[in-house]
Amino acid sequence: MYLANRVPNTYLGSTVVNGGTLYIQLGNAGVTSVPGTLIIGDGVGTDWVIVRSSNRIADTSDVILNTSGMFLLDHANHQRAIRGNETIGSLSMTGGTVSTIGQGIGTLTVLGT
Repeated sequence: MYLANRVPNTYLGSTVVNGGTLYIQLGNAGVTSVPGTLIIGDGVGTDWVIVRSSNRIADTSDVILNTSGMFLLDHANHQRAIRGNETIGSLSMTGGTVSTIGQGIGTLTVLGT
């Protein structure tokens, strides 16, 4: 699934990825795609979130990474300058992986714990 919105998401619930891949990518600059908690993984198979555009997760969002979760910052430099830099409120891990992919190095900034 691709999340590439042009206006900010305003829903109040969590974004939960328990199967497949969620790409958070290009939309309008500065637009928040994930305003609340992001939960990745349910312990079964592999559950992916790939950030392909910087600053799409709210700086106050909590990211919860479970055993089957993969949280990837894509810093590829293809035809468009894709940057996977992200700032989040907190990161809680019971397993899973946080990593960068692509030709460059993405940066994850965690403001809390």
